[in-house]
Amino acid sequence: QNQTLVLTITSDIQDGTVNLFLFDPNGKEQRITISSGNLSKEIPLEGGTWQYNCSGVFKDGGTVKIVGTVKEG
Repeated sequence: QNQTLVLTITSDIQDGTVNLFLFDPNGKEQRITISSGNLSKEIPLEGGTWQYNCSGVFKDGGTVKIVGTVKEG
């Protein structure tokens, strides 16, 4: 309770996208589409097991970095 997942995403991929799929403990999907650029996303957490999957197609040589931190309150 009272926790938020803060995702900080940096990306320099070209000619494509990467999709990050988050699934809450009830199986509800949240999709974050990543292209070239940076973004931050806050997701309220609830108790239980969360799952994720990531897939995408983009030109060779790109990099995606996803850092998650938990914020109280």
